[in-house]
Amino acid sequence: MKQYDIAMILQVTRGQWSMYVLGKRNLPAKAKLKLGEMLDFVNQNQRDLLKSAENSLSMELEKAKFLETQKTINAHQQLLVTKKLDSIQKKYKASITTITLMDFFDSKATKKSAQDRTLLKSIKQNTEIEMEKYNLLEQTKLEIKLATLQHEEKVIFRKLN
Repeated sequence: MKQYDIAMILQVTRGQWSMYVLGKRNLPAKAKLKLGEMLDFVNQNQRDLLKSAENSLSMELEKAKFLETQKTINAHQQLLVTKKLDSIQKKYKASITTITLMDFFDSKATKKSAQDRTLLKSIKQNTEIEMEKYNLLEQTKLEIKLATLQHEEKVIFRKLN
């Protein structure tokens, strides 16, 4: 604050205030009391601001720690979903190949024993059951989950930076 403003608040002249600041003169008791109140108020505000800054820093550290944890969890989940999706896709493709192969064997051999026909039919049925388990709908669900995790990863990185 300007000397003039402080002097007005303390109800002294600017000259009296200036002499007090230089240590050449005392202030009236009433002015000293007011000055003490002002200094207490300023000091309290500074302490409050410092506490607020410390709390803010603490919250920022907690936020960073949380985001780092989420980043790790997200990376692990993406890895698991990617592995599961790859596995399902491979099994699905293998099932298609097996069914195609069984159809080929069924159409190729003209003289098949009942045992051969039963074996081909059994393999084909088991493969169709497996194919149903790893169908395109399940693959799509995993693809959506992976895309969601990838988007979450981008959000986490933006929040970290």
